[in-house]
Amino acid sequence: MPQSHPTGKMSFIPAATGAVQPLTKDSETYFALSLDKMAGLLVSTQVKADFRLRLFNLENPSNNQVLADALTVAFAPNERIVFSSAMSGNDEIWSINADGSEQRQLTNDAADDTTPVASPDNSAVFLVPTAQARPTFGE
Repeated sequence: MPQSHPTGKMSFIPAATGAVQPLTKDSETYFALSLDKMAGLLVSTQVKADFRLRLFNLENPSNNQVLADALTVAFAPNERIVFSSAMSGNDEIWSINADGSEQRQLTNDAADDTTPVASPDNSAVFLVPTAQARPTFGE
């Protein structure tokens, strides 16, 4: 029978036991998750007034750090993190190293760009651009 677990909290299910285990012990809510290729680092967005990009060391989940404001997030095969953030005014795609260095804005346009995914050979980042809603008056 499936186990229940708190909505928005980070948990994991070890293959050996099949039992849901908490990963975080805080009262925060988390959204997007991505695991690096060595399965040692987990990156997530934390829901607050703004979303926060958090990096967790899976050997010690209490050892985590906020890297940036972000909505969606993914590890690229080259271990960089690609994410969407409104840091520049509207949602754009950014990249950053797992240690927080070399933050770089990859898109800059009028659309809200979200849900980045890096290609397996790191030659491209795929994204979902969303047209901005424009108010209409007198129609």
